[in-house]
Amino acid sequence: MPRPRLGWILSFAFLVPLALSVPRSRAEQLSTEQWREDLRFVVDSLREIHPKPFLRTTEGAFSAEVADLSAALPDLDDDQVVMRLMRLVASIGDGHTALIPGGPQPVRHAYPLRLHRFQDGVYVVSIDADLAHLAGGRVVRIGDVAIEDAVARVEAVSSGDSEFGKRWPASLLFTVPRVVHALGITASPLEMSLAVATPDGLSTEATLAAVEPEEPFQS
Repeated sequence: MPRPRLGWILSFAFLVPLALSVPRSRAEQLSTEQWREDLRFVVDSLREIHPKPFLRTTEGAFSAEVADLSAALPDLDDDQVVMRLMRLVASIGDGHTALIPGGPQPVRHAYPLRLHRFQDGVYVVSIDADLAHLAGGRVVRIGDVAIEDAVARVEAVSSGDSEFGKRWPASLLFTVPRVVHALGITASPLEMSLAVATPDGLSTEATLAAVEPEEPFQS
């Protein structure tokens, strides 16, 4: 079985790394056939290595999503394909099987914040010191996207055994600029605009710039 062209991490007991770290020009984008080869690699790996890939979904539903993604490939850019592949792997509902950014070229930028979904909303649990007044605030929207919609998009590509199990990986993925941009949550690949209801009852907006972390996000 050929290895995928982009380094990925498909973690479970098998690992495959996704190149979300280096922007490429349209001329450098992978071809549709190259992506189809990588799609076949992911599908074959799941079927051959995972002991029970269809424990929480049906083989028919999985195959239908594979066919839909294969047909859509000509109309997607590389980052959008990556999101669809992540969603495909997440669809089997196994918290130990995930396609995540990482590998030989780790993600070089991250948002200095952590969001987490609780029962009563999505809150800022940590953030860059310059925006410390937002800590503990409830997020209303990111850019023009309502937070409920943003969470649904990120959790769809987050692997977990349950709705609760998706919350931790989703919290991490919200920090990865190219993930939230490819999902259409942010308009810019390196900036995130937040609308937040702060703990003191005020509504405020702020723009957060991606930074180069001291320890790049990787597996």
